[in-house]
Amino acid sequence: MKPEKRVPLLDPVDRVSEILFGLIMAVTIVGSVSIGSATRDPGKAATVMTAQAILAQRGKPPDRFTD
Repeated sequence: MKPEKRVPLLDPVDRVSEILFGLIMAVTIVGSVSIGSATRDPGKAATVMTAQAILAQRGKPPDRFTD
């Protein structure tokens, strides 16, 4: 009996992109929590939270799909 060949779900570029996006999101969340708990300066916390929101928005699919 011959084993079936598995088809990869993602190509290597997409796989690396997903890994980098996950790492960036993890670092952003950890950074925002550490800044939020370590400082009382609202400017630093607002800057980190804005960066986190921008990164989260980039990960969402577009509103309209075009061909």
